[in-house]
Amino acid sequence: QRGESETFSWTFENTINYQHRFGEVHSLDLVGGTTLQRSNTAQIAGAARTFRTDALGVGGLNTAQTFLNVSTPTPHSSLLSYYSRVRWGIADKYLLTVSARVDGSSRFGAGHRYGFFPSAAFAWRASDEAFVKRLGVFNDLKLRASYGRTGNQEIGNYSSLALLTNTVNVFGGVRGIGFAPSTLANPNLKWETTDGIDFGIDAALFQSRVALTADYYYKKTRDLLYNLPVPATSGFSTSLQNIGSLQNRGFELSISTTNLTGALGWQTTLNLAFNRNKVLDLGGDTLVVAAYQYVGGGAHQNPTVLKVGEPINSFYGWVYEGLARDTTGVLRPVYKDLDGDGKRGTDDADDRRILGNAEPKYTGGLNNRFTFRNFELSVFLQWSVGNKIYNINRSLLTAADGTANQLQNVMTGGPGIPDPKIGNTFESTESSLFVEDGSYLRGKNIRLAYNVPTAWLDAIHLKGMTRLQLYVSAQNFFTVTNYTGYDPEISEYATTNLAQGIDFGTYPQVRQITFGFTAGF
Repeated sequence: QRGESETFSWTFENTINYQHRFGEVHSLDLVGGTTLQRSNTAQIAGAARTFRTDALGVGGLNTAQTFLNVSTPTPHSSLLSYYSRVRWGIADKYLLTVSARVDGSSRFGAGHRYGFFPSAAFAWRASDEAFVKRLGVFNDLKLRASYGRTGNQEIGNYSSLALLTNTVNVFGGVRGIGFAPSTLANPNLKWETTDGIDFGIDAALFQSRVALTADYYYKKTRDLLYNLPVPATSGFSTSLQNIGSLQNRGFELSISTTNLTGALGWQTTLNLAFNRNKVLDLGGDTLVVAAYQYVGGGAHQNPTVLKVGEPINSFYGWVYEGLARDTTGVLRPVYKDLDGDGKRGTDDADDRRILGNAEPKYTGGLNNRFTFRNFELSVFLQWSVGNKIYNINRSLLTAADGTANQLQNVMTGGPGIPDPKIGNTFESTESSLFVEDGSYLRGKNIRLAYNVPTAWLDAIHLKGMTRLQLYVSAQNFFTVTNYTGYDPEISEYATTNLAQGIDFGTYPQVRQITFGFTAGF
C-alpha cells in the first residue's frame, strides 16, 4: 500500500489594543479581535497484493495481481472567532478581567455552529493592605475568583451530515459502483460546553521560604458529544448526539519550601489533586452499558458504563463468588445472585453492579532538590491512591489453551482458575474477578549532576566553554503497588474519557538510565 497526504492551513488574525492609565490608581486594557482558520487536506492512497517480485517495492503497486482499493479523502474544516477582553486594575491591588468570545465551527449543524463563551476573573492582592502587612507573615498574598465557559468541537469533520460511502458489487462479471449511507445526519449537533468556577489563593510566607497555591473548582459539562447506540433496524449502530451532563469538582494544592540554604541547599515541592466526578443526566436513559464500544476486542469483555449518579470510567458487571462444578463436573466461576431470583451470571443481567471506577481518591507528586557545592541531586516521586484497574489481560493469560504464555497461578491455582489442564477457555464475563487496586507509589525520576568548576575547564584548555555539567538519571526506578499486572500507570485507551483504567495489552513504562552532559559556550 502507498499513500500521500497534503494539508494546506491558513490563519488570518486581526487584533486591536487600547491601554490607558487614569492618574496613579486606575489602569485600563482593552483588546478585541477576530480569527479565521481554514484547513484543507488532499489525500490519495492505494493498496494491492500478490506480486511476482518485491524488487519494485511500493513503486510497483500497479504490477499486482489483485487491486484492493483506492481512497481519495479530502477533509476540510473552518473556525471563525470573535473575541474581546477588558482588564481593569485599581492601584495594582484589585484586578478585574472580563472577556467574551464567539466561535463558529464548520463541524456542527448549520443552525448551531456558533457558541458564546464568556469569562470573568477577580483578584485581590491582599498583601498590599496595611492590616495584612502588620501581621508580618505574608510576603505575598493574593485571593482569586473566576468563572468561565469553554467549548469542545473535537468530533471530526462532517459529523452532523448524512455521509455516503462507495460500494462495489459484481454483477455478471461487471463491477457495479454505488453509494450507500454510512452515518446518520444530526442537523441539531452543537457545541459541548463546560461552565466552571474557581476560587484560589496564592501566598508566600516567612521571607518567601514557603510558597503555597490552592484552588477549589467546580465544573459542569452540558450537551455531551456522545455516540449513542441506536436500534439496528435503523441500519446504523450509533448516532452522534448532544446528551446529558456531568460534573467535576475538586481541590488542588501546591506547596514549595526552601528548607536549607547555604553550602547545603534543600528545596521541596509537594502537589496534591483531589477530583470527584459524577454523571448527572443521560437524556432519556439512566444507564448506558458498553459506553465505549471499542474496548476488549478479542477478549469479549467491555466493562465500560455510564450511569446517572456514578463517576465516568466506572466498571460494570457481575460479582464473582467463587468456583463450583456444573452438572457435567466441570469447575466454573460462579457469580452472586444479587436480586434473589435464582438466576446467576450471564443468565441474569439484573445481577450486574458497579464494580469500582478508575477515579483515584487523590494523586500527588513530591520533588526534593539538594545542592552541595558543585553537586545537585533531585528526586521526584508520584502516586495515585484509591483508583481501580480492570485487568482484561488476566482473562487471556489464564486460558490454558496451550499456545501462549500463562500466569503462574494457572498451575498453582487462584481466584477464578479452574482445574489446571490444557484446553480451558478464558473467562469473558465482566466481573469483579478482574477488578484490582491500582494504587501505586513510583520513583519517577532521580538525577545526580556535577557542575565542573570553571577553573578545571581552563586547566584542560576549554576556556571557550562557560559551563559543563555531567549527570546520570534514572526514570521509573522503583514502583510499589498491589496491582498484579505489568504497570499500574496504564493508558491503553488514552484517547477517550470513557475507558480509563483498563489494562488490555498496555506496554509497561520502561526503567531507563541515562548518562549525559550539558555544556555552554
